[in-house]
Amino acid sequence: MPTLYELTNDFQQVQLLIEEGADLTDTLESIEMVIEDKLEGYGKVIRNLEGDIASYKAEEKRLADRRKTIENGLKRIKDSAYENLKNTGKKSVDAGTFKFSIAKNPAAVQIVNESLIPQDYFVTPSPQIDKTALKEALKTGVEVTGAALIQGESLRIK
Repeated sequence: MPTLYELTNDFQQVQLLIEEGADLTDTLESIEMVIEDKLEGYGKVIRNLEGDIASYKAEEKRLADRRKTIENGLKRIKDSAYENLKNTGKKSVDAGTFKFSIAKNPAAVQIVNESLIPQDYFVTPSPQIDKTALKEALKTGVEVTGAALIQGESLRIK
């Protein structure tokens, strides 16, 4: 069976011959029928693929919603374990196979007021704060107005 491209080319050639005076109406009609059949097949494939895409999108959304639900549940469990350790004053607990502990997170820069930060801590091309340089300065004891070094805690499970 010829491709749609070949049929279109044949159709155009027959149309040119008719325009030049040749009587190829029957040939043109038979090519049109084959093109219509081919296009009908294309239409079926297109609708089928569109349906597949829609069902994949729905499944992606369902799975993403499920993942978010599980992530939220996981966060609640970890927060509960952290709060339990914190409230009992324990830094670590051996719990059978697992060891739960509260550990300090790496220090992080907290921008309190960006307009107060000296231009030395901005990088180009766009005016953006160089948090790495700012963090190093704060670690060495340099006071930078508008920024602070914070250190939080989080639960570690080994």
